[in-house]
Amino acid sequence: MFNLKSRSGAAAAALLFAVASLFGCGEEEEPPPGPGPYRMDEPKYALANVELAFNGNDAGLLDKCLADPFLFYFDPNDVGQRANGYVMPGSWARADFLRAAQNMFARAQRISLNNNWRAVGSPDPKENFYAAYNVPLKIAVVVDANESYVLDDGMCDYEFEKDADGTWHVVNWRDRSRAAGCIGPFTLGRILAKFYL
Repeated sequence: MFNLKSRSGAAAAALLFAVASLFGCGEEEEPPPGPGPYRMDEPKYALANVELAFNGNDAGLLDKCLADPFLFYFDPNDVGQRANGYVMPGSWARADFLRAAQNMFARAQRISLNNNWRAVGSPDPKENFYAAYNVPLKIAVVVDANESYVLDDGMCDYEFEKDADGTWHVVNWRDRSRAAGCIGPFTLGRILAKFYL
């Protein structure tokens, strides 16, 4: 919670207001089917739950959205680069991705993720695999008044699999922010890597 009477609280509140304005513009979107979490009977609802998990600091919900096995692929331009002393690999397995996300959830005062889940189409009902490519992503993470990370022009590819119960899960998540022309200092992978250690 911010103390607006202090300088750091006021600065953090101003930063949150600026970040919120990044996400408030754009086309009207269809309303979600209730407050969530959503039944993951379509890939887009698995991605909607990922968004809810990040915005609500809910590691348990994020865990339910990911397939086992799951891979997160760093943007190729980030591989081998350092983030807080951590050298980013080509990919993370499920446990590594969840570790970074859980650390972020524990440290951040505010996370705002928009993964454009409504833009993800629907697969043929007979299919067990679905892919959504070039999906825009925005994220802002505020740790405190002196530490925040913003990506407002990210791009990701997602691959989904349906299990025997008809539930869709994210099986592969590829950060393609730099390849898509991201010009800021951060990609999704770079932000997550800052919380890995």
